[in-house]
Amino acid sequence: MDKDTVSIYFVRAALAHLAPEALPAVLRAAGIPAEMLAHRQARVPARASRRCGWPSRTSSTTNSSASTRAA
Repeated sequence: MDKDTVSIYFVRAALAHLAPEALPAVLRAAGIPAEMLAHRQARVPARASRRCGWPSRTSSTTNSSASTRAA
């Protein structure tokens, strides 16, 4: 079992830009059952959420550092 998890809220936010017909394939590739999207308190492994387009903590930290230096 993965100890790092992400709220389904963030997964839904990452998937919001997808065309509806693409959603099943992305969820399948990430290993997230579509039914989980309906559970407000659900959590998914962080690894699965990154497969849905949500950035990893490392990449978001790197991006914010770069923008701070550029300013």
